[in-house]
Amino acid sequence: MTQEEIKAQESTAPVVEEKPEEDNTYELEEEDYKLFEIPDNYWKPPPENTFQDFERKPEDVQPGTPSKINLRLIGGHSLWGHWIWNAALLMAYRQDTDKFLTKNKTVLELGAGGALNSFIAAINDAKNIVITDYPDKDLIENIEYNANNLFPELVKQKKMSVIDHLWGRDVSPILALNNNEKFDVVLLADVIFNHNQQKQLLQSLYNTLKPKTGIALVYFTHHKPWLAHKDIEFFENGAAIYGFKYEEFETKVMKPMFEVDFGSELVRSTVHGYRMWLE
Repeated sequence: MTQEEIKAQESTAPVVEEKPEEDNTYELEEEDYKLFEIPDNYWKPPPENTFQDFERKPEDVQPGTPSKINLRLIGGHSLWGHWIWNAALLMAYRQDTDKFLTKNKTVLELGAGGALNSFIAAINDAKNIVITDYPDKDLIENIEYNANNLFPELVKQKKMSVIDHLWGRDVSPILALNNNEKFDVVLLADVIFNHNQQKQLLQSLYNTLKPKTGIALVYFTHHKPWLAHKDIEFFENGAAIYGFKYEEFETKVMKPMFEVDFGSELVRSTVHGYRMWLE
């Protein structure tokens, strides 16, 4: 086809008119914006704090001391500080029966939660008490509330102190509250279940417990029976890494914290009490 023929064909081809683009823009109306509104009940308020009484055994109540301790517990927490666990209860009963454990002693509690055992130590005339837990505003403020309401005079006299502590970190702020000395007694109530933090906890324990004369009381339950060996590794690692000695001296079957749960109910109901010390 010659150039003239091509030009002739183009001149006779029909002209296609381009249609203007359609405007598909949608103007949002007030009703449409409601799709993005957060319902009023979407953000639920945190659970309210609760109160729980610890009833002391009548035979352990000295004249002039309270027969029960009313503890405020935070409404809920990922670190389980909103419960008084069986291990804490059994440790408290043991302290209250064997008052020599903390009488005239300097006492530190690690991972205190509601701090029941620190308060039992106070009732039984501990010389100085330092209460610690994870650096969480709700946890620490709740312990401070309990300390100020239950033992205001001890707080005022600086014989009872509350401070946050991340296991494995510098313990000098803790020791500063105890005349820069290590402690006669360190309390650990149901804290070794956090297996990936056991070595950090051991480090804090080693750096705060008096060698030779100091005693750590460690109470716990195998909350996950299939991981019981991981709980015991706390003591094995303490011996291997820091030279801790340890022995089990108390065992008691109590009502399970959760009746419906995985694993043997008997194992989940049994509380173990250990001593640890450094020679």
